[in-house]
Amino acid sequence: MTKEILESHVRGTMQAAIDNVMESAAALTDALNAVADLGVRVELEIVPLACTSHRKVVAHVAPVDEGRRPEDLNSANDG
Repeated sequence: MTKEILESHVRGTMQAAIDNVMESAAALTDALNAVADLGVRVELEIVPLACTSHRKVVAHVAPVDEGRRPEDLNSANDG
């Protein structure tokens, strides 16, 4: 392979990898927006993998804090 062909191949491979990351990020954004519309809170954590430069994304579903219900409150008007 000539230098130009090799450089073109590397650029194409890098662009394909970048395109894959962008597509995955868009899908993740869509998924997070969908669960947010349902009232579910999701927290993301980026975790480094041991002995590599790779990382993974871990999603945690946060419990819904509905607060105290009116029937659980004591009132001065309770008989």
